[in-house]
Parts: sequence; structure tokens; C-alpha cells
Amino acid sequence: MFFLCATTIMYADDLLLLSGSLCDLQSAVDICCDEFNKLDMCMNVKKSQVIRIGRSYRKEVNCISINGKPAQFVVALKYLGWHILSVDRFKVSLHHMCVRFFNHLMHYMLRVVTSVNLYCNIL
Repeated sequence: MFFLCATTIMYADDLLLLSGSLCDLQSAVDICCDEFNKLDMCMNVKKSQVIRIGRSYRKEVNCISINGKPAQFVVALKYLGWHILSVDRFKVSLHHMCVRFFNHLMHYMLRVVTSVNLYCNIL
């Protein structure tokens, strides 16, 4: 009996494969590649990344291959604006979102202060 434990999350042209083991992940990648080949499509290996989460996230492992080419293992990846980290538990970094928020806030505040100063100078 064959069981494949994997979860697929799709949004537009982005595909996220989640799996409890590297063997199951490789099987899911192979299934996706086979289906893409049937549709005359291919996965972009340069944009594909693998991240490990869990107790053994630091261990060196065999590569996951996409159409015979190794996928890149990373310590953090960005999916739909979320920065997912390779640590012992599922963790999302909010640092980038906070930086963008405060940059936008400061830009807005400078525009308000500048327009108030211009209004005061005109009077």
C-alpha cells in the first residue's frame, strides 16, 4: 500500500508543497513535474526553493531534484509576502512587514508635515 502525505497550496502561478519527509516531498515534486510535462509546462528550478522546519532543520540532506536538477535549500523563503524561516518550529518573520509599514508611515508623515509647512508659509 502506498501513502503520500503532502499538502499543496496554490495561488495564481505560485505552488507551495508541504511534506512530512523529504521522500514524500520528492514524490510530490515528481508528480507535479509529470503533470506539468503533460501540459507542456515546466517548473523553474531557479525560482524553486526548499526549506526544512523541525528538529533536524540543520542537518545536511540529499538534494530534492526538479527534472533532474537540484533545488536550492534556503534558511528563509518568501511566499506571498510572508518570510518563512528554517527553524525548529514553524515561524514567520514579520521584520520585513514592519520595515515596510514604518517606511510608508514615515513617507506619509513627511508629506503631511511638508503640506502643513507649505500652507503656513503661504498664509
